[in-house]
Amino acid sequence: MADGYRIIERWTLRSLVGAFLDLAIAYIFLCAAAAAFAAAKFFSFFGSESESESPAPPPPLRLGWRRDEPIPVPLSFADLDEGEIDDLAIEELKRAIEEERAARAALSRELEKERSAAASAADEAMAMMLRLQEEKAAAEIEARQYRRVVEEKSAYDAEEMQTLKEIIVRREREKLVLETQLEDCQQQMFLMINNNNDTGGGDINLDPIDQDHGATDKEKEKEKEVAAIDGRVYDVHVVDDDQNAEHLKPCRTGSGPSEAATAEQSYDISSSVSVGDAERLVLDREVAQLRRRLEAIQQGRERLRFR
Repeated sequence: MADGYRIIERWTLRSLVGAFLDLAIAYIFLCAAAAAFAAAKFFSFFGSESESESPAPPPPLRLGWRRDEPIPVPLSFADLDEGEIDDLAIEELKRAIEEERAARAALSRELEKERSAAASAADEAMAMMLRLQEEKAAAEIEARQYRRVVEEKSAYDAEEMQTLKEIIVRREREKLVLETQLEDCQQQMFLMINNNNDTGGGDINLDPIDQDHGATDKEKEKEKEVAAIDGRVYDVHVVDDDQNAEHLKPCRTGSGPSEAATAEQSYDISSSVSVGDAERLVLDREVAQLRRRLEAIQQGRERLRFR
């Protein structure tokens, strides 16, 4: 089975050039052999014509009429040399013809080998070209798919970023509402403590809370920050004024006639203040997380845009 198959080696540029040079040299030798063979035939043809045109040798002379056996007269030395030379030339030409035939057969075999090698090299080159074309097509398809994935990812990131902006705006507004509620509760508590001190009521174990005179400035700054994030985002989670009023009713009805009611209202106010602080902390954390997530999405989008 090993003789039935032939191992095809890869051709390089140097081997191809060497093969074509060998083929050219073999072709030159073949042409030279054909020219020599034609010249030999030409000279042999004209040599035979010159021999046919040369006069025939004279017949042998007989010395006597009555002899039974004729006496052969030997040919001249020149005639003997010419015949031997012709025989030797014919033998040499035959030998040269055989050698030329053998050389031509060898050159034909070599030419066939070179032709098959050139055909195999051409087939290998075509296979390489087809493989490169397939790889190019696969690379183009992969590039299109990657571009489509990048575009989809960019669109998804844009939508997610818009959603995060809306959530941040909503959380900021909720935070502002809670801060206003907390400030109202602090003011109510401060007023109740002042009223209790003025009326001489019982002591309440609560620390006085100072009013924040710069609350309005902070609210304005926060509103500016919220508007700078996205002015086109509409609030989907707006707290109604009625709910705020209902939530603040217990705080505003704090000046009762009895001390027990005053203590209960102050306890409710302190609990609402603590709950408001906790909610504000939770909202601050959520807003910080959302901002970090928004920054990460923007950075990823910039990287995809640079790619």
